[in-house]
Amino acid sequence: MNMNSINWIKWKTMKGNEKTFVERIKSGNIGEELFKNYCKQNDIYCYKLGFEENLMLDNFWKINPIIRNLPDFYITKNGRSALVNVKGTASIKYSEINIIDEMNKSYGSQDVPLMYCFCFENCKPIFLKIDELKKKFAEGIDGVWKDGKKYKRINLSS
Repeated sequence: MNMNSINWIKWKTMKGNEKTFVERIKSGNIGEELFKNYCKQNDIYCYKLGFEENLMLDNFWKINPIIRNLPDFYITKNGRSALVNVKGTASIKYSEINIIDEMNKSYGSQDVPLMYCFCFENCKPIFLKIDELKKKFAEGIDGVWKDGKKYKRINLSS
């Protein structure tokens, strides 16, 4: 597993990137399914962590945000490991980026870093380290969802 080799593609061409969260998880979390398939095809051991978004747990929003944002997966291959948050969209919420350093401190380590992986149909997964994600977020395009939550759409092509 070489987490440093990233194939960059334009986010505008990523199928699924334009869908809302509810649309993406209606028939299962497509980003996570694509990620699991990628791991299987590349002999990466992949263990599910975190919450299943499509369960829509009562009062989920009341849970401490660090717990709500548990990494989605623990992956390992050839003595290298990582904790991974999988995204099926190039849109990152301000509320998530505002706690990213605390998440990284809580979950990541030098030996097992916290990473983000963007997964879209017909594209190789795009792995980003936390510093790379923060830089892309700073350069992203602001948006607001129907529920009033603010986000930035990040460019995954550079």
